[in-house]
Amino acid sequence: MDDGSDLSEAARRGLQRAAVHMMKAAIEVVAGISAFLEEMGSSSAENAEGRDHGEGDPQHIPVE
Repeated sequence: MDDGSDLSEAARRGLQRAAVHMMKAAIEVVAGISAFLEEMGSSSAENAEGRDHGEGDPQHIPVE
């Protein structure tokens, strides 16, 4: 019966290690999403600033 307890101990340790790796991966996913959202926010802010200065707006060209 010693082999059964060794096997269950190995399975328990393996599951613990897998759980730790899954938690680390989840943290990386959240960090990646956070970085993506920050970039999208800064891009939107830059676009809004450009609109305030007339950049990107249609130009009025007087016709005689």
